[in-house]
Amino acid sequence: MSQKKDNQNVLVGVRIRPRNEKEIQASMPVYFNQTVDSQSVQELDENGIPIKHWGFDRVFGPESTNREIFETMGMKLVDGALEGYNTVMFMYGQTSSGFCSTPRSSVINLTNL
Repeated sequence: MSQKKDNQNVLVGVRIRPRNEKEIQASMPVYFNQTVDSQSVQELDENGIPIKHWGFDRVFGPESTNREIFETMGMKLVDGALEGYNTVMFMYGQTSSGFCSTPRSSVINLTNL
């Protein structure tokens, strides 16, 4: 269980998707980037200069793995559920963004735990 108690009821994390093959082949620039502290998304102009930013509890870059995201954000929910709290993880992916993944786990027998 986690040693540190968070007093937040809602945590918001976002993942910046990697460029797809079509974007790479067309040499399209990157329009969104995470800040060094991984707590903001920057919108970049065509020259790579930040023009807007949005803050989040955590920002994951395109190289992030599902495991990293789950261990960073999801394990807090698992800990909370084990402590008796109701928890939910909501994930959204833009339709036709060219990237799709579904978090899943192996089926386990809980009766022997």
